[in-house]
Amino acid sequence: NTRKTQKNWGVNTLKGDSALSCSRPHKGANITFLKENQWFSGDKQDPMATLILGVLGAVAQFERDIIKQRQAEGIEEAKKRGVYKGGKPTIDRAKVAKLLKIGLNKSAVAREVGVDRSSVIRIAKEMKSN
Repeated sequence: NTRKTQKNWGVNTLKGDSALSCSRPHKGANITFLKENQWFSGDKQDPMATLILGVLGAVAQFERDIIKQRQAEGIEEAKKRGVYKGGKPTIDRAKVAKLLKIGLNKSAVAREVGVDRSSVIRIAKEMKSN
C-alpha cells in the first residue's frame, strides 16, 4: 500500500533567483502545468519535454531579470526625487554601543536589545573601525 504524495510548485518556489532551475525534472519528479494540461516526467528521457522546459525556463528567467531591472530603475528615479529613502533602522545602535561600553557581553546585549548576536558583533566591529 504505497501512498502517493503530490507537491504543487509555483515557478517562483524553485531554487534561488532562477525561475526554473532545471531544464528537466530530477528522476522520480513530475512537473505538471495544470492550465496547459502539460505533464513532464523525470523517469524517462523525452527530448520534447527537455526542449519545452528549457524554453519555459529561459522565458521565465528573462521576465524575472526584466522585473528586477525595472525595479532598480524605479528606485533610482525615486531616490532622485527624494521619495525613496530606504527602510527605517530596526536596531537601536546607540543602545547597543552603550551596553557594550558598560561591559555586557555580546549575548546579553543581543537579548536585551532583541536582536541576533551576529548583529551585535557586526555593530561592535563597526564601532572599532570608527
